[in-house]
Amino acid sequence: MGSGIVQIAACAGHDVWVLDVDDPQLDRARAMIESSLARLATKEVFTPEDCEQALSRLRFTSVLAEAVGDADVVVEAVPEKLELKQALLSEAARLAPADCLLGTKTRVSCQSRPPAQRLAVPSSALWACTSSIRRP
Repeated sequence: MGSGIVQIAACAGHDVWVLDVDDPQLDRARAMIESSLARLATKEVFTPEDCEQALSRLRFTSVLAEAVGDADVVVEAVPEKLELKQALLSEAARLAPADCLLGTKTRVSCQSRPPAQRLAVPSSALWACTSSIRRP
């Protein structure tokens, strides 16, 4: 799912950092995006040049600080594990600029959980973090 978010942002003209735990996962994400863009070019949704431009806007890293350090928007798409999302949220809020908009992709309904099990978000953060979108 995260690779789809990244692809849409890159196709819309944004520079995007893709963050994952290690190089094999980053290689997998890159391959998925390249494959998806190739299919879109074959279907003439985008030109091959559009796809190359989108790919050129992507940067890959396993270092959170590098991905969010000067981001305007950050979108988290980690697995649906509450503790993982909480830890990532806290660290992203600490590392991202104060005016960065943080968002999350989740299927977890936090409001349906008891208050002690809801995502604990620092007051300076709005949501979460994984792929950062930078203004062109």
